[in-house]
Amino acid sequence: MDTKTSDPYDIDSDGTIVGIAVGLGILTFAIFPLLIPGLIVLAIFAVPLLAIPLVVALPIALLASPILAVRAFRRRRRRRAADRPGARGAIAPAARHQAS
Repeated sequence: MDTKTSDPYDIDSDGTIVGIAVGLGILTFAIFPLLIPGLIVLAIFAVPLLAIPLVVALPIALLASPILAVRAFRRRRRRRAADRPGARGAIAPAARHQAS
């Protein structure tokens, strides 16, 4: 008599895994032709949804850009004035080395 026993779960899990893999493969091949039209339809319906944030963001950008430009111009002007010798608030080149 055969004294070897096999675990019944090993056989069942192998069959289940193979069955699931085959089923997913069949579904993939069946659904794949619908992928491109589905993406096109999704893009068509998503464009109006993207227009709403654009309508909100455009006026904000138009208002913020001049303010940011003026701030950058002032910052650059202040930096150039501090680099010139004898400018108000600037440290003279000789005093810079002594102060360190």
